[in-house]
Amino acid sequence: GIALLEQAAAKSPVASYKLGEIYRRSDVVARDMDQAREWHVRAAKEGIADSYFHLGTMLAGNEGKKDASDLPGALRMYELGAAAGSVESQYNAGMCYLQGRGAAKNVDLAVEFLVLAAAARFPVALLNLGKLFVEGVEVPRDLRRGRNYLEIAKQCGGGADGFIGGEAEKVLEKHRHIKEMQCVIL
Repeated sequence: GIALLEQAAAKSPVASYKLGEIYRRSDVVARDMDQAREWHVRAAKEGIADSYFHLGTMLAGNEGKKDASDLPGALRMYELGAAAGSVESQYNAGMCYLQGRGAAKNVDLAVEFLVLAAAARFPVALLNLGKLFVEGVEVPRDLRRGRNYLEIAKQCGGGADGFIGGEAEKVLEKHRHIKEMQCVIL
């Protein structure tokens, strides 16, 4: 059981990650966020990118943390995870910068992180980028780019219920009447 996995975790980053998940999700043992954090820190230091995402989520107060959240710490974990290739970390870092959570609002950095996640076809990143560009509130309106992200989001779907795909279709429909600007040279 757990003792065997703890022995394996001493030699394997993947086992450290799995042990962190067991303690975080409590599907085998009593939920223990301190143990989960400890094993995810170890796994992250050993190169498991998704552990940064889970550490960030724990620091953000989204998982079992009873005291105040540490949004700057969460953002730092997301940034480390993003640099290591964690798509969820890329998305979360982008949303932190877009919403000004854990750092000052920075739409340019937000778009950079969201583009990384969208390149991996992460449906919610595609949806949010599409909305940003077709609405043109936070960034200059770019209908072609926004519609492209939304069409890909529709293809990716976003879960068994197809929620993301449905939301992308709603945004496309809402903005279908807007024409792209054409330059006429005289």
